Amino acid sequence: MSYNYVVTAQRPTAVTHSLLAHFTSAQDANLITAKGNRLNILTVTEDGLQGIHDAPLYGSVACMEAFRLPGESQDLLFILTARYQFCILGYDTQSRLIALYLYEGVLKVIPIDARGNLKDAFNLRLDEFQVLDIQVNVREKELAAGPWRHHNVEAKASKLVAVPEPMGGLLVLGQTTVTYHNGISVKATPISQTMITAVGRVDDTGGRYLVGDITGGLRLIVLSPDKDNKGVETVHVEALGETSCASCITYIDEGVAYVGSTGGDSQLIRLMETPGEDGSYVEVLESFSNLGPIVDLCLVDFDKQGQAQAVTCSGCYRDGSLRVIRNGIGINEQASIELEGIKGMWSLREGHAAPFDKYLVQSFITETRVLAIEDDEMGEVEMKGFLGGRTIFCGNVIGDLILQVAATGAVLLDSRTLDVASTWNPPAPLSIIVATANSRHVVLACGGGNLFHLEVDPAARSLAQRAAVQLEHEIACLSLNPRANTAPAEAAAEQALGDDMAVDEGGGAAARQPGNPAQLDHMLAVGLWTDLTVRLLSLTADLSELARVSLGGDTQARSVLLPIGLNCFVSNGSACVFVTGDRPTVMYSRAGKVLYSSVNITEVNSVCTFHSEQFPECLALANEGTLTIGTIDGIQKLHIRTIKLGEQPQKIVHHEGARLFGLLTCREEEDGDEVGYMRFLDDTTFDEVHHLALDPCEMGCSATVVNFSGVEKALIIVGTAYVRADEYEPSAGRLLAFGVEGDGAERTVTLLAEAKTDGAVYALEPFQGALLAGVNSAVQLYKWRELGPGLVELALDTVYAGFILAMYMKTRGNLILVGDLLRSMSLLQHNADERKITEVARDYSANWMTAVEILDDETFLGAENDSNLFTVKRNTDATTEEVRARLDLQGEYHLGDFVNVFATGSLVMQPVDADRKRKEFGVAGETRLYGALSGAVGCIIPITKQDKVLRFMVDEMASESIPPPPGTAPLVPPAAPEEPASPTEDAGAAAAHWGVVSMTVEDVLTRVDDMARMH
Repeated sequence: MSYNYVVTAQRPTAVTHSLLAHFTSAQDANLITAKGNRLNILTVTEDGLQGIHDAPLYGSVACMEAFRLPGESQDLLFILTARYQFCILGYDTQSRLIALYLYEGVLKVIPIDARGNLKDAFNLRLDEFQVLDIQVNVREKELAAGPWRHHNVEAKASKLVAVPEPMGGLLVLGQTTVTYHNGISVKATPISQTMITAVGRVDDTGGRYLVGDITGGLRLIVLSPDKDNKGVETVHVEALGETSCASCITYIDEGVAYVGSTGGDSQLIRLMETPGEDGSYVEVLESFSNLGPIVDLCLVDFDKQGQAQAVTCSGCYRDGSLRVIRNGIGINEQASIELEGIKGMWSLREGHAAPFDKYLVQSFITETRVLAIEDDEMGEVEMKGFLGGRTIFCGNVIGDLILQVAATGAVLLDSRTLDVASTWNPPAPLSIIVATANSRHVVLACGGGNLFHLEVDPAARSLAQRAAVQLEHEIACLSLNPRANTAPAEAAAEQALGDDMAVDEGGGAAARQPGNPAQLDHMLAVGLWTDLTVRLLSLTADLSELARVSLGGDTQARSVLLPIGLNCFVSNGSACVFVTGDRPTVMYSRAGKVLYSSVNITEVNSVCTFHSEQFPECLALANEGTLTIGTIDGIQKLHIRTIKLGEQPQKIVHHEGARLFGLLTCREEEDGDEVGYMRFLDDTTFDEVHHLALDPCEMGCSATVVNFSGVEKALIIVGTAYVRADEYEPSAGRLLAFGVEGDGAERTVTLLAEAKTDGAVYALEPFQGALLAGVNSAVQLYKWRELGPGLVELALDTVYAGFILAMYMKTRGNLILVGDLLRSMSLLQHNADERKITEVARDYSANWMTAVEILDDETFLGAENDSNLFTVKRNTDATTEEVRARLDLQGEYHLGDFVNVFATGSLVMQPVDADRKRKEFGVAGETRLYGALSGAVGCIIPITKQDKVLRFMVDEMASESIPPPPGTAPLVPPAAPEEPASPTEDAGAAAAHWGVVSMTVEDVLTRVDDMARMH
């Protein structure tokens, strides 16, 4: 049996519901949003929205309302999920029942007593299906007649809005009119044709409402009361501007409103009294990134370095976009300046004990420049005592001195006056090539393997040579224990690094000795160019050798800690090392392991800490053309880049050889017609290389990249459908084959061939040098055939029919997994010799599939429209054909999210021995990602049985020791072991029961941490 670990990498981002309530306290104004299966609570402050809590729910939120108990000043919540589960977190002051319209024709009623306690629920039958208002007689448990009804309602009306007393009545929001009804009078006003998607009441009297439509338009509805203030005299609608396509609107206060969106970024907006230059009354104060709905995604390793990035088709209509998701560390830019050719950087303080950095030294090939902060401004200054040419090392040392090392020598300057205090020059004709120092010791390397040890004398304010030695090889790199460095921003990192290692001066190997880290203060690490060792030399014994560590293989030392360049810094209280180069990386330690994360910038040549009053806890980073000062994000965080399209993306594929994305989109033209496009984008700049407009009524359905047998280069294949209003299902479609020639800016895209199909091409997959297509109810195999010079065609070779709609396909070897619209999954097999496709097994459950995936030759994964994931397994060892032809349910998981796509791969950087490690742990298969309607991205990771049991045991023990927050118990997903276990078992007995080897606390923490880093 295979086991899989389902975990969310990116939480849902599409906002379906929002409201304003006094939830956390009577004084706090809370904006509460529902994002799929998560509840997000924010506090409204003068500085904007501040997050308070983000809670998971066992199911998708279908309804959310705020209530208040009689006599209370604090609101609570009522939440209903799509699976008809609910929790009561709050009650309306005047409510004595809660009515839930869960099924057509049935009303569930839950009475509430005077103390706010829930009584026994009962159901009521409804003869009406379009209900405007309901009165319930709780005592008789029957429906009472309403005060009025109205029959002449706009046929395409989409929203009903209750107007509070004293005006009362309700608003009917249609596609062409806004109408007010109160049983006595009707007031209507026309609007330009649209579909209203969200409504938010502005004031408690119900006189003003903000409404958003499907195109992102924002309007204000104003109700003018009649002379008795018991009805409405006029209804006025005014266009305010444009926002994201709203799914909910919550008015906060003082002209500020929150626009939640499922198809674009949610926004915090301000309504201005006068229009801006574009004529809009809307000012966007803040945007909240939304990946939903994710309708397709592909994984691309842009840098060929073992770390994939996900590119998603996100958003709806004009809010459509591509989102590039990368896992790693983000740099939040605070300031930047264009400076080319920086080779090294160091930060300096004005005094040895100064709390902030003042100077930023930049070394170029032939010169050194210095930036300084004076009067809250940063500008270039002259360091009059500096040596000319390129700086090799610079830093603060004891005695309020600054040390600079150049090729010609070393100099000490007074850190306040910048006057020269002392100099040292190497013996002629030597020049310095490598240097390192801490606050007291300076070590310089010259050509010919010559090594010099200098010491700073703070009393004499001078440099004194203590030792010199000549090694047998040229010196590549040096490192002194950084403990003696005194930069406040680095102190914690140096302490942690010093505590984590110590060396036996008797010549033994390095060992962890937290109690004696000071031994490192008297040692120097040296790496040589042509010697595959790192040597430790004593600073107190004339640079004599203490230990020698072989690097093994053909590795040559370039830097003692890591290749390229590095710098210690602190992130969230943890010691880290920043590795520079064309693949910037941050290394850190957790649970006794050295870990690493990539940085979300493409190149860093030099880096140093820069902790100034204006830029606290920042890093200074330089590449070939820019100097950037910024803070660093938390470790292992998803970073999202947005490429706006202005139209709805549908499918995306990546052509690795041509460095192109193939993108199917759809947009609404000015005449109201929808037009489909196939666009080809550069995979680095996302600039368009070519596009093709599809035929009228033709929409793109699928796309893939195929290496056809006998064809030199891979082709991009597109499947389409002709969507006509008079057809229940498309009866025609096309296959389009595109070839790419040339490189870079010279690339050209050509339509090489097309084939007509008898239906919509819902799915495409490359298959054994050919093409598989899911066309309506059949699976069809196409081959590439050359008819003559310049004449080619997609030739139909094999057909297998027998589905309702063959919507989804995945292949592995000669196996074909098909996801049917209504009839779950079927496994097909292709026989090339007989040119035949046959069914070998199927799942006989009636699942409405939304995505499928092959985990291995025996196990298959599916997602269905009730937001569930499930796996089925073949019975290849069964003795009867009937059992072998059945895919049996192996596992099921209620995700609470609608999955649209699976992709093989991971966002986590993969080590070179990833396959070996998977085999070592006994794990078969690779990680899968899923993209969901809510904007969530998750991982499905194969694990061992021991890992599965370990996760269950940890969750069980955590649930016993940490009580759930009040009101959330009904929505916590129940955890159940594979086999029943006695509740009296302790951890050791449980381990024995499940066949798990004994594990220490450290073992458990290490393995849980390993699993956490898998996503």
